[in-house]
Amino acid sequence: MADDDSRRPSPGATRGGDRPGPDASASPRPHGRDDVWGATSYLVAGPLTFGALGFGLDHLLGTAFFGPVGIIGGIVLAVWYVWFRYGDAGEAISATDRPSRPHPRTHDDVRAEETT
Repeated sequence: MADDDSRRPSPGATRGGDRPGPDASASPRPHGRDDVWGATSYLVAGPLTFGALGFGLDHLLGTAFFGPVGIIGGIVLAVWYVWFRYGDAGEAISATDRPSRPHPRTHDDVRAEETT
């Protein structure tokens, strides 16, 4: 059966009524509730993932230290990545309440510099 292009929605059309589609000018960085759930998921997934890998190595190698090392390593990497991805706690303070200092570079900043 041939594709009928007349039934396909236009590229800018939205589904589900009057809901607006994603804004092309929107920031790629999440805000608000997305920040909280994103940070929480990294903080949970890091220790679980690296702990599981560590316990798997313990099982294969007959040791007993890779599991705890994996959990601690997962915590450290998760905290570092949350700080790198979402910034530090100083952002919550208004600009008039703190001394001005440059914001740490994000992955998007580095990628933009590489492409120019």
